Amino acid sequence: MSGDTKPVLCGECQIPLESGVKRDGEMWGVCSRCGQTDRMNEIMREAAKHFAHKSIGDMFKGLGRSGSGITVKRGPQPHFRWITGE
Repeated sequence: MSGDTKPVLCGECQIPLESGVKRDGEMWGVCSRCGQTDRMNEIMREAAKHFAHKSIGDMFKGLGRSGSGITVKRGPQPHFRWITGE
């Protein structure tokens, strides 16, 4: 799966962010629906955290269904302002 790219979405609206808004010499992203904004480096950092959280959760879900006898308990889900899409 290396080389696959995932779109970055607004965590609230689930729509792709608009990037390329330049402010104060930095690139910013914005959700065209709710107006949530952030610096692109912060958006990418949070989307990467979401991807890692989702990937680990998917792995543990698979272990729970594998018949291995492992019981997987998940805690409360964190809120991410920026997420990765499918």
